[in-house]
Amino acid sequence: MSYTLQNGQLLQSIIDNVNSLSSHAAKDKDLILSNRQSSSVKLNISRQKNSNTFVIKLYTDDIAITNPIGPKRDSHKFTYFYYLLDDLPEIVRSEVNLIGLFSISYTKYLNDENSRTTLMSVLVGDLNQLQAEDITIPCLSSRIYFVLSTLCADNLASNEVEGFQKNFSSRNLCRHCFITYEQRHISLTDISFLTRTHLKRSMIVNQFMINNGDQIIQGVKSVS
Repeated sequence: MSYTLQNGQLLQSIIDNVNSLSSHAAKDKDLILSNRQSSSVKLNISRQKNSNTFVIKLYTDDIAITNPIGPKRDSHKFTYFYYLLDDLPEIVRSEVNLIGLFSISYTKYLNDENSRTTLMSVLVGDLNQLQAEDITIPCLSSRIYFVLSTLCADNLASNEVEGFQKNFSSRNLCRHCFITYEQRHISLTDISFLTRTHLKRSMIVNQFMINNGDQIIQGVKSVS
């Protein structure tokens, strides 16, 4: 991260982009221009205390290392976490050299609860360190703090990280509500269902822990 930001021209373009987004957002409160306007970023304690704050996002996905002429294709899967500065101008945001590698893990090891917990503890610890302790940027002669805006993933990966079931053919198949598999063909105008709130999910997770994780409860199979 600090190596990328040592490029003075890139750093200045990020600062200009942040100022431009903030200026446009102030003029039109109903216009969403970036993740900086999300409640998770606005309410972040580090951002409230420090004006020099950049926003980052994470992306996770699995890739397979294969021998295309061998009998065991897709047998070696790895889970990758990447990071990207969310404040980058759109014109350079998709450049590969600006997407950083956060971590690599052998996917089969993450099937073990202890191994998965260890990995996530390291990731969360690094993110908290960026938010609380900042890093020095030589060309600015100052220190920069970072705030996490979002974690992006495909359907399987997001369900894995958030502790939801990855089988969508039974039980409560949606992460956003409690709709069941049997109700999936009913028109939304002819059905009512409960939305999944933070409080309701916390209650389900507590029940899951009380049962020692012996069964999936309304789509929850582990702690996020």
